[in-house]
Amino acid sequence: MENKAKSKLPSMVQVESSNVDKVGFDTATKLMYVKFKDRVKKDKTKVQGKTYSYEGVTHEQYLEMIASESVGKYMAKNIKDQPGIIPKVTDFS
Repeated sequence: MENKAKSKLPSMVQVESSNVDKVGFDTATKLMYVKFKDRVKKDKTKVQGKTYSYEGVTHEQYLEMIASESVGKYMAKNIKDQPGIIPKVTDFS
């Protein structure tokens, strides 16, 4: 079961990445947001990219990520599966 949080989307910046579309950081709630790109499955059906909020990411980590050569590699090494960082699928409806 996915852990869904209802939230208000902060200002997002487009990044150059094969998987990530946009990222943002809400300084009031200290949450980082990542909107993943839409993708097409092997059977040609389109899957809309989800937006996740990440609790436990510092503003400095967010700035490092958007300045990094590869947003995806930075996320894999420093955000994904790291102790204290909690990803949640985020609902903006």
